[in-house]
Amino acid sequence: MQGASTAERPKTPQAVFDRVAPYYDALNSVLSFGMDRRWRRETVAALGLVPGARVLDVATGTGALAVEIARATSGAVPVTACDTNERMLSVARARTDPAMRSVSLVRCDAASLPFDDDSFDAATLAFAIDDMPDRAACIGEIRRVLRAGGRLALLELSQPDHGVLRTGYRAYLRVFRAIGRLGYEHLEQEILKYRGAAAIEALLAEGGFVAYQTRSLSGGIARLHTADKGRGPS
Repeated sequence: MQGASTAERPKTPQAVFDRVAPYYDALNSVLSFGMDRRWRRETVAALGLVPGARVLDVATGTGALAVEIARATSGAVPVTACDTNERMLSVARARTDPAMRSVSLVRCDAASLPFDDDSFDAATLAFAIDDMPDRAACIGEIRRVLRAGGRLALLELSQPDHGVLRTGYRAYLRVFRAIGRLGYEHLEQEILKYRGAAAIEALLAEGGFVAYQTRSLSGGIARLHTADKGRGPS
């Protein structure tokens, strides 16, 4: 895919999440021109959830995607949302949205999930796969806790599909330098070093997922990947 990079994407230090937790959601909305809410809605839609389905939101952060899942399903789908960062989880706990009644928050390591095998019907992971110390271990754990055929929806930042838009977007990324004191300067390099959909497809295939699909969102500014847990031992 044009615009893809073979370089390693930089991982966000947990100290950055500690620092930005109180205004993480507001800042992300501004920086994405408000498109992040629509990306989350499309992620939820891609799961094809039915009432009573059990969903795991890995690296939930402030719980934005978890609460969107609960809201979109009118509370008929219980959501377990987990993250390793306590300050981000504290922001999630403080949410006043009624949909949070359907969300359970758990602090844990994504590479060692404290859930039984085959516990969930679907899982989500948004803007976090490249922050994992061990991407393969994270994907392996998600596969383990999903039932056979369960779906994973992975949302990540990418680069626009077309040249003119890509050039303009890269210029816009310089705004991250302007707010570098907040710890967001890493995002510019994270996006510029986008590895392309093929890297995610390979990661999921190696992790035992099948039926991979992907599509760009907002002209490629974000990308949604979905795949299902294949048959065989967890």
